[in-house]
Amino acid sequence: MTETGRVPRTLRLDGAKEFVGSEMRDFYRKHNITLQLVRAYNYLLQCRVEGAICITKSHTRVALKQSGCPLRFVGAHDKGLYQKR
Repeated sequence: MTETGRVPRTLRLDGAKEFVGSEMRDFYRKHNITLQLVRAYNYLLQCRVEGAICITKSHTRVALKQSGCPLRFVGAHDKGLYQKR
């Protein structure tokens, strides 16, 4: 499912149609992923999610800088791909 081979056990969603349709529910069942529907526009949950994303991006940038990769790789973590010349 991911590059690391890890599969999430639980997803918390606000019930948006694109994530709770029958096709997605089949996908969740196939991969044994539990859905937890939360109230829409739950600002506390969104703050935690945005904070986690910010910390993850910050750690990724530091790791890339410390690795000595060429500058063209910086920003590639946002897209999930490395830029090719």
